[in-house]
Amino acid sequence: MKSTYLHPAPRIAEYVQELLIIENFQVTTPFVLPLFANGMPTLLFQTAKGQIGNSTNYLTLFGQTVFPDTLTIGEDFTLIAYFFKPYVLNSLFWCFCPGIDR
Repeated sequence: MKSTYLHPAPRIAEYVQELLIIENFQVTTPFVLPLFANGMPTLLFQTAKGQIGNSTNYLTLFGQTVFPDTLTIGEDFTLIAYFFKPYVLNSLFWCFCPGIDR
């Protein structure tokens, strides 16, 4: 397993605090990643379906108030996590929903 923290590219540094990439190409037992509130909204993407609670997804967005949980992945994967700055979600959704008043 290989994990790497990266600083964001200058074009997105105003919105993204840091990135985490985890690669595991030899999964023999399910990989379990603890999820907890760290003050930053986070976008998780993984190349294999991951299970959080009763939900299985490739993509998950959670905010600053996520309850402690775990992400479980049972096969080889690459995971990319974007840790956004605390104020970003409002700006992000405003870009996709311009007809909604702030």
